[in-house]
Amino acid sequence: MSQPKDFGFSEDISMLKETFARFLTAKKPINM
Repeated sequence: MSQPKDFGFSEDISMLKETFARFLTAKKPINM
């Protein structure tokens, strides 16, 4: 298993990606 640091970092990145995806969807609603 990855270290707690890496896991937390990965989770943070996932959250950012999700937020970014929502932002893009809101700007131009196109299925990817």
